[in-house]
Amino acid sequence: MSDKFHDAQADKLRGKDAIYDIHRELSQSDENIINFKISEIYSVPLEEADEIHINYHLDRIGVALKSMVEKRDLPQYELVNRLNIFDVQHYANEVSKGLLLERAAIDFLFRKIIPSEKNLSFYG
Repeated sequence: MSDKFHDAQADKLRGKDAIYDIHRELSQSDENIINFKISEIYSVPLEEADEIHINYHLDRIGVALKSMVEKRDLPQYELVNRLNIFDVQHYANEVSKGLLLERAAIDFLFRKIIPSEKNLSFYG
């Protein structure tokens, strides 16, 4: 009953809210199931649902990175200058497949923006 209730509720929601609602009830290992639910909600082919799901995580990762940069009083162009968009897309894809936690992707990408002291090379 719970699954049917959430499917019906997600059908009423649109956009990020619908995808967020689906994510709340599933674990990381269930990420692949989300594509099927997105396909049902939006009445789109599975390939398009996969793309929607990747874009959802891409957006969430971008918002989290932007927030982390702002908290450290760095200009936003540092975010753009120090990250390769293909890396961000790769990690969003990995997250959408359940191969990587979203938080881990964010942390890894953030380390590329602001290397920790142990990653700095003082000798060239």
